[in-house]
Amino acid sequence: MILPSESEKEQGDSNSSLSDSFDLLEIEDDDKVSDSGQDSEEEKEEFFAPDKLKPYEVSEFLVKEGIRSRIVLLHIANVRAKTGERDLKAWVLGHSTKFVNELISTTWEMEEAGAILERRKKTRMEILHDAFQGPCADTCIQHEWLRCAVSILQSNSVNVYVFAPAMRNALKNGRGKGNNVLIVGPSTRLAN
Repeated sequence: MILPSESEKEQGDSNSSLSDSFDLLEIEDDDKVSDSGQDSEEEKEEFFAPDKLKPYEVSEFLVKEGIRSRIVLLHIANVRAKTGERDLKAWVLGHSTKFVNELISTTWEMEEAGAILERRKKTRMEILHDAFQGPCADTCIQHEWLRCAVSILQSNSVNVYVFAPAMRNALKNGRGKGNNVLIVGPSTRLAN
């Protein structure tokens, strides 16, 4: 019978320790995998793959929430992520600052396009007439601004009956030669 040499004994011992290590690794890996061969529940909770939001869906969310800036969107996305709704945060982080800003600007441009077109159809005189007929600001009482304007014109020796037609002409015809109203005179500065 041939006995193994000392070096062969040492090599055999190291081989057995390696095989023992591999056995331990296999046991640890088996603990992580359930009987069905799928990941355990703990690993499923750690892994996150959000549903892919489309720009259209984010645009609708922006309008619904009244979000008009990227900073507000980042804040809301972060707050939602803390409550478990991580889809918006993942979407924002997955798109460039330029893309997000353009989406916000385009969303609100589309949302307000109808009102802008309606306003463009009106003349300056119609806009002024609507403002005159509409309610005053909270601090204004029954067109007090008109009384103040007349008072300022009178205190500066400007004839109201000359000034009013000049303003009307400028509003009807827009900027141009002969249509500009220039108010000149000494200005009063308050001493500091």
